Amino acid sequence: MIEKFYVMHHAPISKRKGEIVGSKTDIGLSKYGIEVAKHQAERIRRMLGSSVLNNVGNQIISSPLKRAVQTAEIVAEKCNMDIVLDNRLMAQNFGQLDGMTIDEINNDDELKLNFWDYIKPEERDNHHAPNAESNYEMVTRVNDFKLDVLQQYQEISPLVITHGTVIDSLIATINNMRLDQVEGSNRKYEGRPIEISLNSYSAIGISGEQFNFIPGIEDVLKRGNIDEIKSYISNYIYNDCEVEDEKIHLEKLLKFL
Repeated sequence: MIEKFYVMHHAPISKRKGEIVGSKTDIGLSKYGIEVAKHQAERIRRMLGSSVLNNVGNQIISSPLKRAVQTAEIVAEKCNMDIVLDNRLMAQNFGQLDGMTIDEINNDDELKLNFWDYIKPEERDNHHAPNAESNYEMVTRVNDFKLDVLQQYQEISPLVITHGTVIDSLIATINNMRLDQVEGSNRKYEGRPIEISLNSYSAIGISGEQFNFIPGIEDVLKRGNIDEIKSYISNYIYNDCEVEDEKIHLEKLLKFL
């Protein structure tokens, strides 16, 4: 059995600002997302065989949702890897909330009661939004996947491509916390492979590398000044970025830098 495997977030899709996207929203990558996936694929290609990914074989395990499969296909082509699908890697099913924005839900007196502000912490694990999957159900299926992979693979580790809610669930199982307590943690590591073991996790690379496709940012990242990095990214978003999908994605990532 292996001691660790690696997980990464799929590339971006086209979405409205504040939109909740789960397993019921099955759309492919945006044009911007395809370019991000190509950058991710090239980074993985360079890492394979190095000391950081020296135990990764030729297999990708992907969520069956289009955005993950499309990312996996781009990585697989660049890195000569095979793809298998696993339903346990699907994004969380948000039921009736899936595809709605935060503002739209807030404007509905019934639906807004599904936000954590209205639910006691001890009741959040088992809370069901209309037709949705509970956090407990989500974490349980992801933990089942984690244990299976660690037990069934021998010596060679797979690369897993999946969704933010799955990565948050993996973190929750390792930290022994509720899913709502780690919600959004995956954004800090987007664009970087995350090493997952039974009781620990760590992102490979430096914070900010998820922005490495922004023109001219390489030298800024090397200097490591977080204020300078944030300022450079903000200037790009609001002065130079012409693609709305990219702007929405970068604004979200910037909040977790």
